[in-house]
Amino acid sequence: MKQRLALVASLCTVISLLIFAMPFVLYVRYTYVADASRLAKTNAEVLASAIKHSPASADVISFIRDESVSQVRAVAAIDGTVFGQSTHCIGQLGSKATPRTAVSWCGTSRVATVRTSTTEGRTAWVAVSLETSGQWHSLVIIIGAVVFALLVLPLAAVFIAERLGRSIVLPVDRLVDATTRLCEGDMSARVRPEGPHELHVLGRSFNQLADHIERLVHAEREASADLSHQLRAPVTALLLHAEALRDPEESRRMLNAVSRLHDQLSSQIQQTRTRPRDGMARTADLNHIVTHRFSFWLPLAKEQERQCELRTTPATPQVTVTPAELAAVVDVLLENVFAHTPEGTLLAVTTTMTSPDEAALIIEDSGPGIRDARATERGCSGRDSSGLGLDIVRRTAEAAGGSLRINSSRAGGARVEVTFALAPSPSEPTQPPPEGSAHAPQQAAAHRSRISTSYEASTRTRNARKRFDGLRERAPWLRGRRQ
Repeated sequence: MKQRLALVASLCTVISLLIFAMPFVLYVRYTYVADASRLAKTNAEVLASAIKHSPASADVISFIRDESVSQVRAVAAIDGTVFGQSTHCIGQLGSKATPRTAVSWCGTSRVATVRTSTTEGRTAWVAVSLETSGQWHSLVIIIGAVVFALLVLPLAAVFIAERLGRSIVLPVDRLVDATTRLCEGDMSARVRPEGPHELHVLGRSFNQLADHIERLVHAEREASADLSHQLRAPVTALLLHAEALRDPEESRRMLNAVSRLHDQLSSQIQQTRTRPRDGMARTADLNHIVTHRFSFWLPLAKEQERQCELRTTPATPQVTVTPAELAAVVDVLLENVFAHTPEGTLLAVTTTMTSPDEAALIIEDSGPGIRDARATERGCSGRDSSGLGLDIVRRTAEAAGGSLRINSSRAGGARVEVTFALAPSPSEPTQPPPEGSAHAPQQAAAHRSRISTSYEASTRTRNARKRFDGLRERAPWLRGRRQ
């Protein structure tokens, strides 16, 4: 911006000087010529009057000598006798002279001629020449001064514009820096209103907007933490009833599943009330996390008699997401397969390198596929689900510089491909996060807590449904829950 202001200032200065200088030079020239013409005409008329009353040769010679000074030449002729230093041009003009004084150019001289008659009746003409070439020296000085001004004044204008532009550019740069920090998650980013009135108002508006965003984020965190805290009470009650089961093995399994849910709720509360740390690592080993989560879901796949296949790339791709975010993405996609395809459906999980800077996670099945084009929109679901899972996957992939694509697999089912940008530099393999890691996104953690608890409970307690029915009879608050 400063360069543009300097360019505009220099151009305006040059144009202004040209607009002023050209008419000024022409005016000086015109004024000088007009003065020379007037002086020549006056001298010619005075000389003609003197010769008219004193036509003697001695007097004429004296008059001509008096009139001929520097750059002025006087010539007179009486009955063809010429007095003074005449030239061919002056002689021609004198021979054509009239009683009315006329001024003409003769080379670079202004010549005034007039015809008169002496008191004795003799015919005479008078010519006075004034040289104007000396005036060009003055014009050259003026033009040189104009050229000097054309060189110096634009530089001065650039310097002044740079100094004045700094008062505009610096507040704008600070505002851009604060906006960038706010976009990167720094809720403390503020600016000091300064500069012109418009920028001062813009700075105050930015600070008000940042304050409003910070209040909204804080309120959202508190609301999410309060909701998670309210869920602790029924979870605690469920723990107590799980301990009351008669079968020790079933009680232990139920306790493990409910304890995991309790831990996830606790970490959710801690996460929502803690600001994200700037130094938090955002890299994860794609193969390691996918293998770990695949192993977690494998027992359920075997129970449902699903043929599962895991293929990992020989490379060790480090993608730009946190381990918890990546684990949440894998869990959401696998949960969709188990929840929305019949038992016995084929399942294939693949990690691959799509480019030198990008890795992909591909999950395919042989189920009915995903026909709804709005499946990735938040809250849109053609089946009995929350409609948040694929939206979580999509937003996580886009935040990591990747994308989410849904197509049909070779077996006729769904093919979900999630791409991630690779981390700038390789890092140590990331260990799988504990269930409910505090670094997971809020909605992803809540989604994972729901799916992990529901499937752990449903798959490991099928043989205890009768006893659970008895527990429902003894615990009225459980009667509304589905088996």
